Amino acid sequence: MENALIAYEGSLALVHSIDGMNSGIKLWVLENAEKHDWSEKSFLAPFSHTDPSLKGRFKLSGVTDNGEFSYVQSTFLRSFYIKYFDPKRNIFRMVKFKGIADREFRRTNGLGNRLLDGLQTFPSHVENLSLL
Repeated sequence: MENALIAYEGSLALVHSIDGMNSGIKLWVLENAEKHDWSEKSFLAPFSHTDPSLKGRFKLSGVTDNGEFSYVQSTFLRSFYIKYFDPKRNIFRMVKFKGIADREFRRTNGLGNRLLDGLQTFPSHVENLSLL
């Protein structure tokens, strides 16, 4: 279960991610700051935040300018995955980033074969991931 304040469609929102059998997202969007009016949106996510095949858990990273929720693998060795969930179309896609912390980087920085964690991402920094 995760909670985060995010920008969603130009408004402040509180997002609450739920993992388990009924993985989903509850979103409270601030409609009127002066009146403290919030609207609630709920989405069922078509994937789990835990992925045994990738040996990892995914944590909410933010929302892209297109309104997709991005989830980043919480630990990784060299490569890592990001899952994107589009609540309007109820689909998700997964992107693999290769070559982070290669052998030379790990050797010179004393990392060995330890898992890395705490990766910070910025969901809208790259506009078109297909170019990577």
